[in-house]
Amino acid sequence: FQIKNIIEVDNRKYFEIESDFIVPLTVKALQWQLDLKTVRCKVVGYKRGRPRLKNVQVSNKYWAINEVYEFKIIGFGKLIDKSENEFECVELEVKDTGDTIEVRTLPWQNAKDWKFETIKCKVIGIYPDGTPKLITFDSRHPHYSIGKAYDFSVIGFQDKTSYKGFDYKIILLSDKFNNQYEVLAIPNQENRLETGEVISCSVENINTRLHLKQVNSKDPFFYEFDVIVQDDFIKQKFFTNYLNDNDEYNLKLKSQYEQNSGFWVFTYCNYILTKIKYEEANRKNLKEVINVIELHNKFENWILSSGILRAIKDDEERKLTKLKTKQIIVNNNLEKSIINYILNFKQKEFYKEQEKKLNFRGFFYFLKHSHFETFDEIEFLHFLDKIKTIDKEQKYILKWLIVYINKSLEIYKSSLKQEHFVFSQSLNNIQKKEITKYINWLYIQIKLSSLADLVVESNILSSKFYRFNTLLNNNSALNEKLL
Repeated sequence: FQIKNIIEVDNRKYFEIESDFIVPLTVKALQWQLDLKTVRCKVVGYKRGRPRLKNVQVSNKYWAINEVYEFKIIGFGKLIDKSENEFECVELEVKDTGDTIEVRTLPWQNAKDWKFETIKCKVIGIYPDGTPKLITFDSRHPHYSIGKAYDFSVIGFQDKTSYKGFDYKIILLSDKFNNQYEVLAIPNQENRLETGEVISCSVENINTRLHLKQVNSKDPFFYEFDVIVQDDFIKQKFFTNYLNDNDEYNLKLKSQYEQNSGFWVFTYCNYILTKIKYEEANRKNLKEVINVIELHNKFENWILSSGILRAIKDDEERKLTKLKTKQIIVNNNLEKSIINYILNFKQKEFYKEQEKKLNFRGFFYFLKHSHFETFDEIEFLHFLDKIKTIDKEQKYILKWLIVYINKSLEIYKSSLKQEHFVFSQSLNNIQKKEITKYINWLYIQIKLSSLADLVVESNILSSKFYRFNTLLNNNSALNEKLL
């Protein structure tokens, strides 16, 4: 706004602003603004149709807000604020005017350490008399340079909250000059770093504080195998023996472990232990499978309790990994209980338990860890006859079970003489019994497909079922109907 005139009311000066109003608009004038030709104002409201103005002029011909200026140091001293608190300060000379200003200093900006004749300050405001309101804002430091790394001692940790509301931890540090600094903590460092321990940090910037960043920091989520499982025999058998294998994931595990990466536990759980369990299950070494499951659960529970999930930076991935870990533990416990049914010859108890609470994942484990050739498919069929409907989750598991049965059935079929499946071939009773088992499993797949609403798969299986039934009949008329 153009300044039209300066008036005084109750010993306070005001600018009259040029406008179309008959009665001039006014705004409070500061002492250092009296030579201005224009003034910047903000409309803060209206009264009787006239705008109410606020003087927001933040710079003059000497000073500009947020600009940095260099001042000559006159000396160092003490500054007492309005609350009678005493602070270290530096006395500065204002160029051109010869005035002096006292500015509060940072810990390293003192008479003993500061070796420079000047100091840079930022203008954060202007007082009514035109004097700048300053804070020190100098990238120089008597002991540190930007871009270089230095050692600092850990003196503690502190929780902080960002202006956006995020909680985070910082490490409180001290140097050999007894100055204190802070650096952002890596998750879980509060559980790994001890007071007095030395860490290396690079100086990223210097202004109102020393901006530090950790360098060459150890992975705070790395724990050796012995910390998680205190058993040398288990370590040798299920861990050390696998570090020297040339398999892709064994090499990855070895590399992560030797480089002290905390993520080795995920590689170990997701690939190595899973592979060991698969191999032992194929050998039908069920007691060893239980040992692997128990070891696997120890690691998965440790993952949940140790805080290592915080090392996953993506929030969505971290949540999914946590859910997956919990589900693995649930599945492992179920698989272990099913194996115990098999080892203790408690098949009837297993079916009774399924009648109370149906879970086809349990049937998958029961079939997987049993010998397919001796599995009683008739009892399974009787059980399926009692089931009318299942929920969405069980339908998903059923698809998984059907695929497994189909693979097992193909292996079973390949173990039989192929002449069994020649339709012109006459079969003896033993051969018919073997074919009957094959056909029974086809019928089980039909039942399961029906429960899972797999119409196309059910129709394909039905055609196979009728076709292979002709192997058991000598009645050509009946066989023709079946075909």
